[in-house]
Amino acid sequence: MTLHKTSWFASVPFTFAVAMALGTSISAQDNALGRDDLSPHVFPFRLDAGVLEGPGAEVLLSNLADHHALLLGEYHNSVQISLLTSALIPHLHANNYNVLALEIGPAAAHTLSAIAQQANDTDGLGQALATLNRTYAVQTEDRTQVPVPFVSHAEDIPIISAASEREWNLIGIDQEFIYGFQLVIDGAAAKLESNDPRLIDIKALRNLIDDVYAGDQTGRRQAAHRLHNSKEIQRLIESLATGDDAIAEAVRGLRDSIQIYGLNASGDWWESNGRRIDLMKRSLTAGLNEASFDLGNDRLVLKAGSVHTGRGLSLLRHYEVGNTVSELMEANGQKSLHIVFAERFWESDDGVVDSLSTDRRYEVIRQFGQVDQWTLIDLRPLKRSIFYDVLECEQFVKEWFLQHDVVLIPPADRSSSVVRE
Repeated sequence: MTLHKTSWFASVPFTFAVAMALGTSISAQDNALGRDDLSPHVFPFRLDAGVLEGPGAEVLLSNLADHHALLLGEYHNSVQISLLTSALIPHLHANNYNVLALEIGPAAAHTLSAIAQQANDTDGLGQALATLNRTYAVQTEDRTQVPVPFVSHAEDIPIISAASEREWNLIGIDQEFIYGFQLVIDGAAAKLESNDPRLIDIKALRNLIDDVYAGDQTGRRQAAHRLHNSKEIQRLIESLATGDDAIAEAVRGLRDSIQIYGLNASGDWWESNGRRIDLMKRSLTAGLNEASFDLGNDRLVLKAGSVHTGRGLSLLRHYEVGNTVSELMEANGQKSLHIVFAERFWESDDGVVDSLSTDRRYEVIRQFGQVDQWTLIDLRPLKRSIFYDVLECEQFVKEWFLQHDVVLIPPADRSSSVVRE
């Protein structure tokens, strides 16, 4: 750093001022956040057969009683994150947590909840979910799409089953998935009497969406364009969206979802993200009201992608639903615990791969990951030093500190597979 004579020169720390006066430079490493700063706040733990053991487990479980909302900011389709979530549910239930909010649509959540209530056990739920996936599968150029993403994997079934067994309320806070629209329409049609005149329009809408899915698709962008630009689809949706019953509500959910996908496909990501985030907040509020959520006694678990679960401005530069939950808890004299998951080791056909070898982002945090056990890093003791730049770090790491409370790094992870049989 070269010498600059400015009005704030006299107020800067002495060592910094001396270095500037001498015309020397200070390496960014002199006060950079490093391993020694974080090590006192790093706690390993193990998860074996659903049992949590070790110092990190003690830190994690002890915090459940002190907070009224737990936000799990995941990276999607992780086997290890699903296994941990399932293992946490008995502990969460013991601390009055009784609502599970997921990054799926409200109509999809109602269907999933109904399936879970009808299933006798975890195996029954798995079979029902496999049937659902086969029934509504949509084949695109690169993959077979299922109607309810993020909860359609083998490791997710125990989560839904355990929550349902304990009579938790399941809330969907996201848009309806673009390849799950048939499921939403069939659910709405099933609620109508056989002589309801709306059945004609609902069946026509279903056929038009079938045609979109059956088209020569190269991915969801093409489907989004066709759904958004179809005047007949828009006409039918507007016709069915009037009223205040469950059918109109479900169709309005489709309308909002199509608009969000259409804006994204056209490149207007700011507006698309903004509308999606607004929808998440409204859906969370509606879901909590439907569950008769009591802020004084009940507690919430929200599991979604990490971009949605933090405080303050997200990477998308919007105030996400995680910030809403934080503000809601604080306004009621309570606390929310925001956890972000960071990956490091991955299982591959050639063995375990260290992802830091090709991706150095968040290295100061991810360096603590271990192959054979979980790592918990408590960010809270260093938040003040990070905020005031007493400890410097890359901007994305700083935002993790400001947005979240705890980082969890799984042991060697792998991508989960969709249940189909």
